[in-house]
Amino acid sequence: MSVTLRKKDLKTSGKYSLYLDIYQETGKRKFEFLKLYLLKKPRNEDQKSYNRENLRLAESIRAKRELLMNTTKNGFETVSKVRANFFDFAELICEQKKFSTFRDYKTTTAHFKTFVGAELLPIGSISPELIEDFRNYLATSGLKENTQFNYFAKLKTIFKEAVRKKLIPTDPCADVKNVKVNPIQKTFLTTDEIKRLSETACKNEHVKRAFLFACNTGLRFGDLQKLTGKDIVNNSLQFKQQKTHEVVYFPLNNNALKLIGTETKSDEQIFKLYKDIARCNVILRAWASDAGIEKYLTFHVARHSFATNLLVLGADISVVSKLFGHTSLKHTMIYAKIVNSLKSDAVNRLPDF
Repeated sequence: MSVTLRKKDLKTSGKYSLYLDIYQETGKRKFEFLKLYLLKKPRNEDQKSYNRENLRLAESIRAKRELLMNTTKNGFETVSKVRANFFDFAELICEQKKFSTFRDYKTTTAHFKTFVGAELLPIGSISPELIEDFRNYLATSGLKENTQFNYFAKLKTIFKEAVRKKLIPTDPCADVKNVKVNPIQKTFLTTDEIKRLSETACKNEHVKRAFLFACNTGLRFGDLQKLTGKDIVNNSLQFKQQKTHEVVYFPLNNNALKLIGTETKSDEQIFKLYKDIARCNVILRAWASDAGIEKYLTFHVARHSFATNLLVLGADISVVSKLFGHTSLKHTMIYAKIVNSLKSDAVNRLPDF
Protein backbone atom coordinates (compact mmCIF):
# COMPACT_ATOMS: atom_id res chain seq x y z
CA MET A 1 0.00 0.00 0.00
CA SER A 2 1.58 3.28 -1.10
CA VAL A 3 0.83 6.83 -2.22
CA THR A 4 3.38 8.28 -4.63
CA LEU A 5 3.51 11.82 -5.96
CA ARG A 6 4.05 11.92 -9.72
CA LYS A 7 3.89 14.47 -12.51
CA LYS A 8 2.36 14.34 -15.98
CA ASP A 9 3.89 16.27 -18.85
CA LEU A 10 1.32 18.67 -20.35
CA LYS A 11 3.24 19.05 -23.58
CA THR A 12 1.42 22.02 -25.06
CA SER A 13 1.21 24.17 -21.91
CA GLY A 14 4.79 24.20 -20.64
CA LYS A 15 3.64 22.68 -17.34
CA TYR A 16 3.59 19.44 -15.39
CA SER A 17 0.36 18.29 -13.73
CA LEU A 18 0.87 16.79 -10.27
CA TYR A 19 -1.06 13.67 -9.33
CA LEU A 20 -1.09 10.85 -6.78
CA ASP A 21 -0.43 7.27 -7.80
CA ILE A 22 -2.32 5.25 -5.17
CA TYR A 23 -1.59 1.54 -4.90
CA GLN A 24 -3.91 -0.33 -2.50
CA GLU A 25 -3.38 -3.62 -0.69
CA THR A 26 -6.09 -5.21 -2.81
CA GLY A 27 -3.86 -4.69 -5.83
CA LYS A 28 -6.06 -1.94 -7.21
CA ARG A 29 -4.41 1.19 -8.49
CA LYS A 30 -5.98 4.61 -8.94
CA PHE A 31 -4.86 8.11 -9.78
CA GLU A 32 -5.90 11.39 -8.17
CA PHE A 33 -5.09 14.57 -10.08
CA LEU A 34 -4.53 17.42 -7.63
CA LYS A 35 -5.12 20.38 -9.99
CA LEU A 36 -1.67 21.62 -8.99
CA TYR A 37 0.98 22.38 -11.60
CA LEU A 38 4.72 22.97 -11.97
CA LEU A 39 6.29 25.19 -14.59
CA LYS A 40 8.77 23.22 -16.68
CA LYS A 41 11.21 26.10 -17.05
CA PRO A 42 10.78 28.66 -14.25
CA ARG A 43 12.50 31.86 -15.36
CA ASN A 44 12.45 34.06 -12.28
CA GLU A 45 12.17 33.86 -8.52
CA ASP A 46 8.36 34.25 -8.54
CA GLN A 47 7.97 31.26 -10.86
CA LYS A 48 10.42 29.22 -8.78
CA SER A 49 8.46 30.14 -5.66
CA TYR A 50 5.24 29.08 -7.43
CA ASN A 51 6.79 25.66 -8.12
CA ARG A 52 8.07 25.25 -4.55
CA GLU A 53 4.69 26.15 -3.01
CA ASN A 54 2.71 23.81 -5.28
CA LEU A 55 5.19 20.99 -4.66
CA ARG A 56 4.96 21.57 -0.89
CA LEU A 57 1.16 21.52 -1.00
CA ALA A 58 1.11 18.39 -3.17
CA GLU A 59 3.47 16.57 -0.78
CA SER A 60 1.28 17.60 2.17
CA ILE A 61 -1.79 16.12 0.44
CA ARG A 62 0.14 12.95 -0.39
CA ALA A 63 1.16 12.49 3.26
CA LYS A 64 -2.42 12.97 4.45
CA ARG A 65 -3.79 10.50 1.91
CA GLU A 66 -1.26 7.95 3.12
CA LEU A 67 -2.22 8.62 6.74
CA LEU A 68 -5.90 8.10 5.90
CA MET A 69 -5.16 4.81 4.13
CA ASN A 70 -3.15 3.56 7.09
CA THR A 71 -5.81 4.53 9.62
CA THR A 72 -8.62 2.90 7.63
CA LYS A 73 -6.70 -0.26 6.74
CA ASN A 74 -8.74 -3.49 6.92
CA GLY A 75 -11.93 -1.64 7.89
CA PHE A 76 -11.94 -2.42 11.65
CA GLU A 77 -11.10 -0.55 14.86
CA THR A 78 -7.38 -0.49 15.68
CA VAL A 79 -5.20 1.37 18.15
CA SER A 80 -3.70 3.44 15.32
CA LYS A 81 -7.14 4.65 14.31
CA VAL A 82 -8.31 6.03 17.63
CA ARG A 83 -4.89 7.68 18.11
CA ALA A 84 -5.05 9.42 14.73
CA ASN A 85 -4.91 13.19 15.13
CA PHE A 86 -8.36 14.71 14.62
CA PHE A 87 -6.89 17.90 13.13
CA ASP A 88 -4.98 15.98 10.45
CA PHE A 89 -8.19 14.21 9.47
CA ALA A 90 -10.21 17.46 9.56
CA GLU A 91 -7.69 19.17 7.26
CA LEU A 92 -7.97 16.29 4.83
CA ILE A 93 -11.77 16.67 4.79
CA CYS A 94 -11.39 20.43 4.25
CA GLU A 95 -9.25 19.88 1.16
CA GLN A 96 -11.92 17.64 -0.37
CA LYS A 97 -14.59 20.31 -0.11
CA LYS A 98 -15.60 22.70 -2.86
CA PHE A 99 -14.21 26.22 -2.88
CA SER A 100 -17.59 27.62 -1.77
CA THR A 101 -17.49 25.70 1.55
CA PHE A 102 -13.74 25.14 2.01
CA ARG A 103 -13.27 28.33 4.05
CA ASP A 104 -16.09 27.47 6.48
CA TYR A 105 -14.59 24.05 7.17
CA LYS A 106 -11.14 25.57 7.73
CA THR A 107 -12.54 28.20 10.10
CA THR A 108 -14.55 25.59 12.00
CA THR A 109 -11.42 23.48 12.50
CA ALA A 110 -9.48 26.57 13.64
CA HIS A 111 -12.17 27.41 16.23
CA PHE A 112 -12.15 23.83 17.52
CA LYS A 113 -8.34 23.90 17.78
CA THR A 114 -8.47 27.17 19.73
CA PHE A 115 -11.11 25.69 22.03
CA VAL A 116 -9.05 22.53 22.67
CA GLY A 117 -5.82 24.50 23.04
CA ALA A 118 -3.64 21.83 21.45
CA GLU A 119 -2.26 20.80 18.05
CA LEU A 120 -2.76 17.09 18.74
CA LEU A 121 -6.11 15.55 19.68
CA PRO A 122 -6.58 11.76 19.31
CA ILE A 123 -9.86 11.32 17.48
CA GLY A 124 -10.86 8.37 19.68
CA SER A 125 -10.62 10.52 22.81
CA ILE A 126 -13.32 12.99 21.75
CA SER A 127 -16.47 12.62 23.84
CA PRO A 128 -20.02 13.99 23.48
CA GLU A 129 -19.32 16.13 26.55
CA LEU A 130 -16.37 17.80 24.76
CA ILE A 131 -18.54 18.45 21.70
CA GLU A 132 -21.25 19.98 23.90
CA ASP A 133 -18.66 22.19 25.59
CA PHE A 134 -17.50 23.35 22.16
CA ARG A 135 -21.06 24.25 21.19
CA ASN A 136 -21.31 26.33 24.39
CA TYR A 137 -17.92 27.88 23.58
CA LEU A 138 -19.27 29.03 20.22
CA ALA A 139 -22.28 30.54 21.99
CA THR A 140 -19.97 32.81 24.03
CA SER A 141 -17.58 33.61 21.17
CA GLY A 142 -19.44 36.68 19.94
CA LEU A 143 -20.28 35.01 16.62
CA LYS A 144 -23.76 35.51 15.19
CA GLU A 145 -26.23 32.69 15.82
CA ASN A 146 -26.37 31.67 12.18
CA THR A 147 -22.55 31.55 12.01
CA GLN A 148 -22.46 29.39 15.15
CA PHE A 149 -25.01 27.06 13.58
CA ASN A 150 -23.01 26.84 10.37
CA TYR A 151 -19.68 26.06 12.09
CA PHE A 152 -21.18 23.44 14.39
CA ALA A 153 -22.93 21.80 11.42
CA LYS A 154 -19.55 21.61 9.63
CA LEU A 155 -18.00 19.91 12.67
CA LYS A 156 -20.82 17.36 12.73
CA THR A 157 -20.16 16.63 9.05
CA ILE A 158 -16.46 15.98 9.75
CA PHE A 159 -17.35 13.44 12.46
CA LYS A 160 -19.89 11.74 10.19
CA GLU A 161 -17.06 11.29 7.69
CA ALA A 162 -14.85 9.84 10.43
CA VAL A 163 -17.52 7.24 11.23
CA ARG A 164 -18.10 6.50 7.54
CA LYS A 165 -14.38 5.90 7.04
CA LYS A 166 -14.36 3.70 10.17
CA LEU A 167 -11.88 5.88 12.06
CA ILE A 168 -14.24 5.83 15.05
CA PRO A 169 -17.09 3.40 15.84
CA THR A 170 -19.64 6.03 16.97
CA ASP A 171 -20.27 9.71 16.32
CA PRO A 172 -19.72 11.88 19.45
CA CYS A 173 -21.85 14.62 17.82
CA ALA A 174 -24.86 12.40 17.16
CA ASP A 175 -26.84 13.32 20.27
CA VAL A 176 -25.61 16.90 20.62
CA LYS A 177 -28.12 19.33 19.14
CA ASN A 178 -27.02 22.35 17.18
CA VAL A 179 -27.75 25.87 18.39
CA LYS A 180 -31.16 27.34 17.67
CA VAL A 181 -31.20 30.16 15.17
CA ASN A 182 -33.69 32.76 14.11
CA PRO A 183 -34.82 32.57 10.48
CA ILE A 184 -32.69 34.73 8.19
CA GLN A 185 -34.56 37.65 6.68
CA LYS A 186 -33.62 37.35 3.02
CA THR A 187 -32.97 40.57 1.11
CA PHE A 188 -34.76 40.85 -2.23
CA LEU A 189 -35.49 43.49 -4.86
CA THR A 190 -38.97 44.48 -5.96
CA THR A 191 -39.78 44.55 -9.67
CA ASP A 192 -39.62 48.37 -9.58
CA GLU A 193 -36.12 48.25 -8.06
CA ILE A 194 -34.95 45.74 -10.68
CA LYS A 195 -36.31 48.05 -13.40
CA ARG A 196 -34.47 50.98 -11.83
CA LEU A 197 -31.22 49.00 -11.87
CA SER A 198 -31.72 48.07 -15.52
CA GLU A 199 -31.98 51.77 -16.36
CA THR A 200 -28.80 52.66 -14.42
CA ALA A 201 -25.29 52.38 -15.87
CA CYS A 202 -22.90 49.86 -14.28
CA LYS A 203 -19.12 49.98 -14.67
CA ASN A 204 -19.05 46.29 -15.65
CA GLU A 205 -21.60 45.37 -18.31
CA HIS A 206 -21.15 41.59 -17.81
CA VAL A 207 -21.89 41.90 -14.07
CA LYS A 208 -24.99 43.99 -14.86
CA ARG A 209 -26.32 41.57 -17.45
CA ALA A 210 -25.59 38.51 -15.31
CA PHE A 211 -27.33 39.98 -12.24
CA LEU A 212 -30.43 41.01 -14.21
CA PHE A 213 -30.44 37.58 -15.88
CA ALA A 214 -30.39 35.96 -12.42
CA CYS A 215 -33.34 38.17 -11.38
CA ASN A 216 -35.25 36.60 -14.29
CA THR A 217 -34.04 33.01 -13.83
CA GLY A 218 -32.88 32.52 -10.23
CA LEU A 219 -29.48 31.14 -11.31
CA ARG A 220 -26.67 30.90 -8.76
CA PHE A 221 -23.39 32.71 -9.36
CA GLY A 222 -21.50 29.47 -10.10
CA ASP A 223 -24.06 28.52 -12.76
CA LEU A 224 -23.91 32.00 -14.31
CA GLN A 225 -20.13 31.68 -14.60
CA LYS A 226 -20.36 28.39 -16.49
CA LEU A 227 -23.32 29.22 -18.72
CA THR A 228 -22.48 28.86 -22.42
CA GLY A 229 -24.36 29.15 -25.68
CA LYS A 230 -24.98 25.39 -25.84
CA ASP A 231 -27.07 25.62 -22.64
CA ILE A 232 -29.70 27.65 -24.54
CA VAL A 233 -32.01 25.39 -26.56
CA ASN A 234 -35.18 26.71 -28.23
CA ASN A 235 -35.31 29.81 -26.02
CA SER A 236 -34.96 27.65 -22.90
CA LEU A 237 -32.18 26.88 -20.43
CA GLN A 238 -31.12 23.23 -20.20
CA PHE A 239 -28.19 22.63 -17.85
CA LYS A 240 -27.01 20.76 -14.75
CA GLN A 241 -26.80 22.84 -11.58
CA GLN A 242 -23.34 23.07 -10.05
CA LYS A 243 -24.59 22.77 -6.45
CA THR A 244 -27.29 20.09 -6.63
CA HIS A 245 -26.33 18.40 -9.93
CA GLU A 246 -30.04 18.53 -10.80
CA VAL A 247 -30.83 19.06 -14.49
CA VAL A 248 -32.96 22.18 -14.96
CA TYR A 249 -35.22 22.94 -17.93
CA PHE A 250 -36.22 26.57 -17.82
CA PRO A 251 -38.25 28.69 -20.30
CA LEU A 252 -36.62 32.10 -20.79
CA ASN A 253 -38.74 35.24 -20.85
CA ASN A 254 -38.11 38.16 -23.21
CA ASN A 255 -35.96 39.97 -20.63
CA ALA A 256 -33.64 36.98 -20.23
CA LEU A 257 -33.35 36.45 -23.98
CA LYS A 258 -32.42 40.12 -24.52
CA LEU A 259 -29.71 39.84 -21.84
CA ILE A 260 -28.19 36.79 -23.54
CA GLY A 261 -28.15 38.30 -27.02
CA THR A 262 -27.96 36.34 -30.25
CA GLU A 263 -24.24 36.35 -31.04
CA THR A 264 -22.97 33.91 -28.37
CA LYS A 265 -21.26 30.82 -29.79
CA SER A 266 -22.13 27.37 -28.42
CA ASP A 267 -18.83 26.96 -26.54
CA GLU A 268 -18.55 30.61 -25.46
CA GLN A 269 -19.35 31.87 -21.96
CA ILE A 270 -22.40 34.11 -21.98
CA PHE A 271 -21.27 36.20 -19.00
CA LYS A 272 -17.55 36.86 -18.59
CA LEU A 273 -17.46 37.28 -14.80
CA TYR A 274 -14.58 37.49 -12.36
CA LYS A 275 -13.89 34.18 -10.61
CA ASP A 276 -14.04 35.97 -7.26
CA ILE A 277 -17.71 36.54 -6.35
CA ALA A 278 -16.70 39.11 -3.71
CA ARG A 279 -15.22 41.31 -6.45
CA CYS A 280 -18.46 41.09 -8.44
CA ASN A 281 -20.54 41.88 -5.34
CA VAL A 282 -18.54 45.08 -4.76
CA ILE A 283 -19.46 46.19 -8.29
CA LEU A 284 -23.12 45.35 -7.57
CA ARG A 285 -23.23 47.52 -4.48
CA ALA A 286 -21.69 50.52 -6.26
CA TRP A 287 -24.24 50.06 -9.07
CA ALA A 288 -27.13 49.85 -6.55
CA SER A 289 -25.90 53.03 -4.87
CA ASP A 290 -25.91 54.85 -8.23
CA ALA A 291 -29.50 53.63 -8.72
CA GLY A 292 -30.53 55.00 -5.31
CA ILE A 293 -31.08 51.53 -3.81
CA GLU A 294 -29.81 51.20 -0.24
CA LYS A 295 -30.18 47.40 0.06
CA TYR A 296 -26.99 45.36 0.52
CA LEU A 297 -26.70 43.58 -2.82
CA THR A 298 -25.01 40.27 -3.53
CA PHE A 299 -25.53 37.91 -6.45
CA HIS A 300 -27.68 35.72 -4.22
CA VAL A 301 -30.10 38.63 -3.79
CA ALA A 302 -31.01 38.17 -7.47
CA ARG A 303 -31.98 34.55 -6.71
CA HIS A 304 -34.07 35.63 -3.71
CA SER A 305 -35.72 38.33 -5.82
CA PHE A 306 -36.66 35.87 -8.56
CA ALA A 307 -38.45 33.49 -6.17
CA THR A 308 -40.13 36.19 -4.08
CA ASN A 309 -41.43 38.16 -7.07
CA LEU A 310 -42.82 35.03 -8.74
CA LEU A 311 -44.80 34.22 -5.59
CA VAL A 312 -45.94 37.84 -5.20
CA LEU A 313 -47.25 37.67 -8.77
CA GLY A 314 -49.27 34.55 -7.91
CA ALA A 315 -47.12 31.67 -9.19
CA ASP A 316 -47.77 28.26 -7.63
CA ILE A 317 -45.13 27.37 -5.06
CA SER A 318 -44.51 23.91 -6.54
CA VAL A 319 -43.83 25.52 -9.94
CA VAL A 320 -41.40 28.00 -8.35
CA SER A 321 -39.67 25.11 -6.60
CA LYS A 322 -39.18 23.32 -9.93
CA LEU A 323 -37.92 26.47 -11.66
CA PHE A 324 -35.57 27.09 -8.76
CA GLY A 325 -34.13 23.59 -9.03
CA HIS A 326 -34.89 22.87 -5.37
CA THR A 327 -34.73 19.20 -4.38
CA SER A 328 -37.37 19.73 -1.69
CA LEU A 329 -40.40 22.01 -1.37
CA LYS A 330 -39.37 22.94 2.18
CA HIS A 331 -36.52 25.08 0.79
CA THR A 332 -38.98 27.11 -1.30
CA MET A 333 -41.32 27.58 1.68
CA ILE A 334 -38.88 30.17 3.05
CA TYR A 335 -39.92 32.49 0.22
CA ALA A 336 -43.61 31.79 0.81
CA LYS A 337 -43.13 33.02 4.40
CA ILE A 338 -41.53 36.22 3.09
CA VAL A 339 -44.52 36.82 0.81
CA ASN A 340 -46.97 36.19 3.66
CA SER A 341 -45.03 38.70 5.77
CA LEU A 342 -45.28 41.25 2.95
CA LYS A 343 -49.05 40.73 2.80
CA SER A 344 -49.35 41.26 6.55
CA ASP A 345 -47.29 44.46 6.34
CA ALA A 346 -49.48 45.74 3.51
CA VAL A 347 -52.71 45.08 5.43
CA ASN A 348 -51.32 46.69 8.58
CA ARG A 349 -50.58 49.90 6.64
CA LEU A 350 -54.29 50.50 6.05
CA PRO A 351 -55.46 53.55 8.03
CA ASP A 352 -57.61 53.23 11.15
CA PHE A 353 -61.30 54.06 10.73
